[in-house]
Amino acid sequence: MLFFGVGGAAFLFVVVVTTILFFLWRCIALLRRFTCGSTIDDVIEVAKEYNQKGIRVLINYSPEAARTTEEGLVVCNVYNRLLDRMAAEHIAGGLSVKPSSLVGRARTEKERQMFRVRIHNLATHANDRWVWIDEESAQDATFFSGVLRSLVFGRKNFGLVIRAYRKDSFEKAKMYAEWHKKGASFRVRVCRGAYPRDAQHPREVTEGEFRQIHRYLSGYRVSVVAATHTLVNDIRHHGNSPLPAIHMLHGRDEIKTILEPLVRENKLSDAAVYLIFGPLGGRIWYGLRRIREKPSLLWGA
Repeated sequence: MLFFGVGGAAFLFVVVVTTILFFLWRCIALLRRFTCGSTIDDVIEVAKEYNQKGIRVLINYSPEAARTTEEGLVVCNVYNRLLDRMAAEHIAGGLSVKPSSLVGRARTEKERQMFRVRIHNLATHANDRWVWIDEESAQDATFFSGVLRSLVFGRKNFGLVIRAYRKDSFEKAKMYAEWHKKGASFRVRVCRGAYPRDAQHPREVTEGEFRQIHRYLSGYRVSVVAATHTLVNDIRHHGNSPLPAIHMLHGRDEIKTILEPLVRENKLSDAAVYLIFGPLGGRIWYGLRRIREKPSLLWGA
């Protein structure tokens, strides 16, 4: 009995250690797959590879939320250096910026206005490059939405996001169409949504909303981007041109199987890939969010 007990404990120890090592190995593999290193040099090299294939890039610096105003300023400075490097290297593409990365955690009017100033300054520095105001959790998205109107009426290179799994998604589409009719110039990326806890529709309803929003905005001549590959055939004939625009995340298998062939065959009006780079801690947090979205990534699915 003693021997069995010691042997059983040893076996359990091996199982636990093996599981931990496997988890770490998969996490490292996911970071390598879905992110583009820690430095501007790293991400620029990946961007060049995509540009050579006729695909633009939208680059995101990985800290998804700043803790303080000062940390937000550091992120702004990184984006400014990145824009300078993109210009120097003739990189085709723009930025994808999470609002919560530019300001501190305090959700005050001061922080909201600080975000407005900082993102406007980035868009000015970007010149004719697109600056996408990236997806946030529902709470933060609501907080920052109060300044979007002034931004899109002030500049013509902002991109906005609609998440089809939210019950207010079509109302947001109607609001954006109204802004467009009044003279604002911007693009809209329609996606399913990246924060499972914020989902308010089941998958089949979300896909229906996605199609409806894409068709509705295109009808008002709003430039629409589909952040999906599975609905490409459905949206192909509902854009401002016969060709859809598609953006994908770096690391997806569908870039090689779907996006690149469509680009080679000139079947897209716009193709871009989101590139994530930055400090290891920020990239780990991003990787964990990807796992929460799709747990099967842990075992390679």
